[in-house]
Amino acid sequence: MSNLFSIPLKLLLLSFLFSLALSSCKEGSNSNEDHPEHFNKVLKKANRISETSGVRAILYLDSMYGSFPNPGVGDVCKKYYFKNDYYYVGKKNYTKAMEYADSILFVIQEKGLEKKYVKNMGHALLRKGDAYMGGNNYTDAFKCYYEGKRYIETTRDTCLFTEFNGRLATVSYKQTNYKQAIYYYKEALENLSHCKEEKFLRFKEEQLHLDNIGLCFEKIGMTDSAISYYYKALNYLNSRQSEFPDEKHFIEIAKGVIYGNLGTSYFNKGEVDSAELFFKTNIQINTKKGAENEDAQITQAKLISLYLSSRQFTEASQLLSTLKLSLDTMPNDQLEVIWNKLQSAYYDSIGQQKEAYTYLSRYLMLQDTLNSRIKKLPGSDFNKEFESLDRQNMLDDVKKKSDLKTSYLLLLITFLLMALIILGMVNSNHKRTKKHMAELLLLNEKINTKNIELNQTLRSLEESHKDNSKMLNIVAHDLRSPINSISGFISLLMMDESNTEEQKEIYEIIKASCNHSTEMINDLLHINITPENIKKEKVEMLTLLRHSVDLLKLQAEKKSITLTLEAEPIEIQINQEKIWRVMSNLIVNAIKFTPEAGSILVKLQRNEQGILLSVKDTGIGIPENLKKGIFTMFSDSGRKGTAGEKNFGLGLSISKQIVEAHGGEIWFESEENKGTTFYVRLPN
Repeated sequence: MSNLFSIPLKLLLLSFLFSLALSSCKEGSNSNEDHPEHFNKVLKKANRISETSGVRAILYLDSMYGSFPNPGVGDVCKKYYFKNDYYYVGKKNYTKAMEYADSILFVIQEKGLEKKYVKNMGHALLRKGDAYMGGNNYTDAFKCYYEGKRYIETTRDTCLFTEFNGRLATVSYKQTNYKQAIYYYKEALENLSHCKEEKFLRFKEEQLHLDNIGLCFEKIGMTDSAISYYYKALNYLNSRQSEFPDEKHFIEIAKGVIYGNLGTSYFNKGEVDSAELFFKTNIQINTKKGAENEDAQITQAKLISLYLSSRQFTEASQLLSTLKLSLDTMPNDQLEVIWNKLQSAYYDSIGQQKEAYTYLSRYLMLQDTLNSRIKKLPGSDFNKEFESLDRQNMLDDVKKKSDLKTSYLLLLITFLLMALIILGMVNSNHKRTKKHMAELLLLNEKINTKNIELNQTLRSLEESHKDNSKMLNIVAHDLRSPINSISGFISLLMMDESNTEEQKEIYEIIKASCNHSTEMINDLLHINITPENIKKEKVEMLTLLRHSVDLLKLQAEKKSITLTLEAEPIEIQINQEKIWRVMSNLIVNAIKFTPEAGSILVKLQRNEQGILLSVKDTGIGIPENLKKGIFTMFSDSGRKGTAGEKNFGLGLSISKQIVEAHGGEIWFESEENKGTTFYVRLPN
């Protein structure tokens, strides 16, 4: 699930309370009106008391302030900050929290000391914005954050800028203005790059902002960009986790959240196997005690949706039961609504209409109750809306144009054959007699005409090829959802008990065709990769390869296969997403064609020629008659795996295109029934 608040809110509030205390000390140290030495001790003791009783801490604070003559403006602000925290964090009473934020503003403005207490003004507006956010009043929250940022900008304190930019980004996200949110998150990252204080808090916020930028790209449909930022967040965590040995628990949870977001992206792309692995990894991490349990619950709901869409009803049923137990111990109104909807969909899918209706009724009742209490519910919406059926017309049109291109190709071949025949006839007639010169000239004119037509046809074919590439992108990005919609409609039709056997057979055929089409579309997106459209960046290969191996270990364990990695840290300029796909394809193929209890060794090393990656398995090997077509798209070399896994024959062909676009090479060595080793060499 998206995790805009994956850093505990209380920790953030306490951290900037600390920074405010420091700034207040600086502001008041030169004034006789404030008494920082006295009141810092009072606040410190109040914080200790609040660990056991917030009410007692408030009473103690009022007593100490009441007994002190003439506390300064800065002193009074500190008391109001403490009470604001008590009501905002401890009591979730946003009205009272706003009152104390307003009290800070009033105390400063009444004395006309805005310039002297400029940081206090900024922080008070920040807290007032937080109170508005708590009440879902995003418009007023944005105004407060923006005004507070203007105060803080006069201090030129970049460490404080990031708090305001982060809040502005969050409000923009809540208002579905995702492009504006990306701008503010990037501004916050830029601020952090100049901030040298609070090293661990900076570490947390940088990985959080990278993850949130990915969420924004996901929301505007730029899934590949979202995935890129999720991997940037993971790489950032991995590269700096050794600096914080006492924060392993937090770092593991942060990675779990990012894995869940990656699962959502791959699910949206139709890459179900990758999505399932990422979802399971998230759940494994965040169901632990002290982890992001709510995030794990949401991910479980997404995984149930995945199982239902791929007709894995046993897995869906088991996970529905697990999620229900979790909701019984840790209630969540929104997830309770979603659970009833998923439970209804499950019973509907297996043909138990009575039970499906029962849970559908509960879902509608709970949804109405929730809507009556909450005007706008922030968070992810798991209800997939069907795309317009007009998209199917677009699909038919693309198919017709594709057939037309095939006709052009056949016509070109026919013209070439005709030209060759005519040339032969002209040459023969020329040798026989000069009487036929007039006929020869006439035939030459016809040939010239045909050549002109052929050139026009060739140009048309070149334009058609460009159009075809554009159409492939349309198929990959715009037509996947309609196919999924068709699949969903067919699933509903299949539940009709009045169907004849012939109708059931037809529906099964359509359902299978939809699933195959989705997988084919995902592969076609990576066809015709060239060096010109490869965007490279510096990537740590060991980290990338470890991600691939860790994610596929579960798949290997299903067949009792030992998956081992031997690698050294190596940095190289590559396109991270596409090389990850090559690694994944090779390891998945090895698992697919290795029998149970086999082994796979993944090895990475540097040599004189460059970077060498190898994937060695103890599988069934490749027969001699199939070796020539291994890297050929749509060849006859595709086989089912040892456990009946499907193979479309596109993965290795696409991997070859990706590697060669990087200036590298890919090859294999194989002996039937003894195993196969694939090698990938990339330049330094």
